[in-house]
Amino acid sequence: MVMFLVAMADGLDLCVTMLWSLQERRFDAILEAVSFAGRVLTMALTFCSLSIHHRYTHGHLPVSFL
Repeated sequence: MVMFLVAMADGLDLCVTMLWSLQERRFDAILEAVSFAGRVLTMALTFCSLSIHHRYTHGHLPVSFL
């Protein structure tokens, strides 16, 4: 009976450990995707603002645009 309880506890420990590691992988994947999206958005906004600034300073953009 004691061996059965030890085997059950060991199996439950293995199951909980596996579920925890899968949850950590999922969290890491979501964090990586959100971080990548943030970097892409920041770069796109930077290039867009630099393009507008360049066009404005070289006279290719009407003043009423801004």
